[in-house]
Amino acid sequence: MLSQKWAKRKVREKLNAMVMFDKKTHERLHTEVPKMKLISTATVSERLKCTGTLARAGIKELHAQGKIKLVATHNAQIIYTTAKEE
Repeated sequence: MLSQKWAKRKVREKLNAMVMFDKKTHERLHTEVPKMKLISTATVSERLKCTGTLARAGIKELHAQGKIKLVATHNAQIIYTTAKEE
């Protein structure tokens, strides 16, 4: 009788992400994110430990204020960069 070998799966730890900005994180959004070279939903949510929906809302807020500028738009991915003062 053959013993069956089950594939070992890598277990990814679940990230306990915020669903609402607190004052400290909102300030970090306004100070850290405009200094980043590549700004996308994934990079912001990873840096601030928040959900993707919250990261998108924060990015839209910064874009409306003129702190970041749009580079490329795709159906699933929107990329921004710093708004250089010229």
